[in-house]
Amino acid sequence: MDNTNDEQISDSVPKCRSLFAILAGLFLIGICLLFVAGAVSCFFHPTDPPVFVLIGMPFFLLLAWLAYKQYCILFCREPVASRAFHEAYIGFGIFMVFGAVMNFGEVAFEIQKGNDAIQKNQTGMIVVTGILVFGLLFLFIGGLLRSHTKQRQRPFLRSGQKFLTDQSGNKFRRRKMVGIPLMSVGVCLFAAYFVYSEYQYPVIGEHVPYEQLPHKGGFPPEGSDFSWRRGYRGTSYYEFTVSEEAFQHWISSETRWEYCEPIDGYVTIPHSIHSLKDGEESPYITDGLCAGYGEGKGGRAVFDRSTNRAYYWTYY
Repeated sequence: MDNTNDEQISDSVPKCRSLFAILAGLFLIGICLLFVAGAVSCFFHPTDPPVFVLIGMPFFLLLAWLAYKQYCILFCREPVASRAFHEAYIGFGIFMVFGAVMNFGEVAFEIQKGNDAIQKNQTGMIVVTGILVFGLLFLFIGGLLRSHTKQRQRPFLRSGQKFLTDQSGNKFRRRKMVGIPLMSVGVCLFAAYFVYSEYQYPVIGEHVPYEQLPHKGGFPPEGSDFSWRRGYRGTSYYEFTVSEEAFQHWISSETRWEYCEPIDGYVTIPHSIHSLKDGEESPYITDGLCAGYGEGKGGRAVFDRSTNRAYYWTYY
């Protein structure tokens, strides 16, 4: 009787791995390895200390473990038992949808209060909408994967036998051993690319013409004698020479700026390009223009009429 059941199961189950499961599993592995590589690259970042990576190390280790387990269950078991983790897709989808809904609520609350900055800045809404769409897509893919796995389990459940989820034995031991160095190489390649991209943009630059700026976008082409310093968490500090007319045109030509007004009193420049010497105070400007955008996260630009010097910095 048992042999008959085995024959019936053998005839009813697929003999090869599902292409849909392979693609979904490889995508999940790639996403996990990208996050792990990003964490590794933070230890080689020219400005940011890796304190946040150290705090989040359990999460990145979990992603590394998830990537390896997905590899094993996809390629190191019998074809009928290979599957993509629908649990991971559903979990990530719920997390993204929940985060998007919470941010939508915050934006709606700010608009209801009449916050002009939120109304003018469309970037945040686009990002939140994108997160929501991807979250729903992950939930949809997770549902399809779950249905696909149940369909493969059905012949075993009908006969009262256990689905072949753990019966890999020694047959695929070599594949399991290959998986660790294979993923390690992938993480190293991703991390090397991240580090290389980061060092392509110098941390400090002095007296550079506009044409030689690493990132020309977001600065007036009429400017000259640029100096900059990259700071913590992606913040940056720039100063350059420009006319007042060009400064005003720069501000008015970009939608990110929320205001540009004459300086009332004085504005202190929080960071200079060079480190302050002992006893030296931060420079401040009394006659000029001040522009800005954002509150907890944003940027400021100040123009000094006495020197035709502009200062720009971002903050988080």
